[in-house]
Amino acid sequence: MRGGVTTQLPNVLDLIYEAPLAEGAWRPALTAVADFVGSESVDLNFLEPKFLVYRRLEYARIDADTIQRYSAGFMSDTRNLHPRAPTVARLRDGQMFADSELWSTAERGRHPYFADVFYRAGWRDAITACVCAGGDGADLVVLGAYFPRTIHASLLPEHRQRIAVVLPHLRRACAVEARLLQARRETATLTDALNRVTDAVAMLDRDGRVVFANPGAAATFRAENGISLAPDERLLLSTSEARAGLAQALSRCAGSLFWTPDHDTGPPVSVAVRWRDGQPLILTLQPLPKDLAGAFGAVALLFICDPGSQKADHSGLLREVYGLTTAEAQLAQAVGDGVALKQYADARQITYETARTFLRRIFDKTGVRRQSELASVVRALR
Repeated sequence: MRGGVTTQLPNVLDLIYEAPLAEGAWRPALTAVADFVGSESVDLNFLEPKFLVYRRLEYARIDADTIQRYSAGFMSDTRNLHPRAPTVARLRDGQMFADSELWSTAERGRHPYFADVFYRAGWRDAITACVCAGGDGADLVVLGAYFPRTIHASLLPEHRQRIAVVLPHLRRACAVEARLLQARRETATLTDALNRVTDAVAMLDRDGRVVFANPGAAATFRAENGISLAPDERLLLSTSEARAGLAQALSRCAGSLFWTPDHDTGPPVSVAVRWRDGQPLILTLQPLPKDLAGAFGAVALLFICDPGSQKADHSGLLREVYGLTTAEAQLAQAVGDGVALKQYADARQITYETARTFLRRIFDKTGVRRQSELASVVRALR
């Protein structure tokens, strides 16, 4: 390969590995690939591997009219409409072919794709290469390099060689992008789930910084009553014993001590903190499971429990889940909080028999037969 090509390669690889990291970064990367392989234009096709359904298309130096004609005429049913589809479906990683190797000029001229899209774009030949064959949920990724003239047989090996050089790097970049997209989806799902939790939950990195806090945890930190945040978001605890316990727990969560083949996560670690009024606050750190390790840069989930706090009101959830009326849900909540039926009736200024009637309806709707069973149902919602 000529010296100019080898000196160009580091810049090409830099752009390829930057592509998954920023929106719109594939276009400069593919522009560099086109220059490197000696083609006029390049595209990167992300397809569902079984039916060749398009997931998305990245491209460089292809005009909008060409993209519009291609998307309108051939992307809706690629397997049946695109002439390259049967060959593409059989490609494995690193394999490639040129149009001029499969069809004569006359044969290409008779196919709608070549007549309506390919030739109108000013191209006369193309090399199609398999970046990643897909499978197991991964996309089939195909590189197309387009040339303004039929590739002479003597030049084809050099173009192939240049494409072969960049293919493994494109493959790695696509794999990184897929992992990043999956991580973003998982992180968004995790954020939504934690924000719906009524208890105080946060996520800590290995240095004790809070990288995520749901509304309950944020309110606890703002109260600054034994636990708060430093300007750098590091967790601050009120006693030296609690600080030492937190540091030890984080060290265990950040290490590989608990991550064995038989256990996805390790046991939780609890740290006791005292509020200013002397009441206890229990911090429980749970090492993140393997599939969530690294979300937000965190190593542990932090659950904050105030045993002396007022019990959470789940009457709305009881109404939604079991179809209870407001009065029935309030009684169920009280039973879950340990309130005696007679005491509840007196507090609500209703007769004991009315309370018993409510309770029978609640039993019917929740499928329980005893107050102890109902209390378990209510506590399960917490």
